[in-house]
Amino acid sequence: MTQITEDAVGQSVRVSQATLNLLRECERCFWLHLHSVRRPGGSEGPSPTITRGLDTVISHYCASYRDQDALPPLLLQHLGGRLVSVQVDPYVDPDTGLTLVGKPDECLEVDGGLFAPLDHKMWGRAPNGVEAADRLQLDVYTLLLAENGYSVADYGILVYYVPVDGELHQGFPFKVYVRKLYTDPERARTWLRRARAVLDLPDPPEPSPDCAYCDRALLAGRIADKVEALA
Repeated sequence: MTQITEDAVGQSVRVSQATLNLLRECERCFWLHLHSVRRPGGSEGPSPTITRGLDTVISHYCASYRDQDALPPLLLQHLGGRLVSVQVDPYVDPDTGLTLVGKPDECLEVDGGLFAPLDHKMWGRAPNGVEAADRLQLDVYTLLLAENGYSVADYGILVYYVPVDGELHQGFPFKVYVRKLYTDPERARTWLRRARAVLDLPDPPEPSPDCAYCDRALLAGRIADKVEALA
């Protein structure tokens, strides 16, 4: 295998928070992904249509209040500031040559002209702690905002939408949980350096010991060997 420095059209290799989360989960899956060998169903599996539909509804809801320089009532009791539109261009990291791409669901401007990324989460239960993937996601968005010239706050925001029991004929009942998370752009840079180091390997690294995808691939290979032996 040759080192990957550019994509098929000669551009710097692009990574996103989802790609870096793949690296966090399993270096082998990440290496294969950037060599055009995808996990079955994508890096996170197929996306349920109900989640995509709710994302669209929430996006339209927030946009209507962003246009008024106001916070939506659902968030007003939890947060200060206002939702704003931001321009987030890809960032080419000079240390690794990788291009980081992505954009938060929303951006909150707080007192002092600081900007904090905000991401919506659809969950089936009340959040208990914070997922490592979500922390990485907010670090990446904070780095992108900073490299696009925004003065960033030292935190990002996760908003969880959780269905609850209620009278469905009066509307779909749910509860909102808001979590503020300390963010650090340097942690995102650390992941970029790790990504570069893994991509520079001539052969795929060992899989993560708890990677279910690699386990299934190994099992599929063993089954194929048995079928071939019986043929």
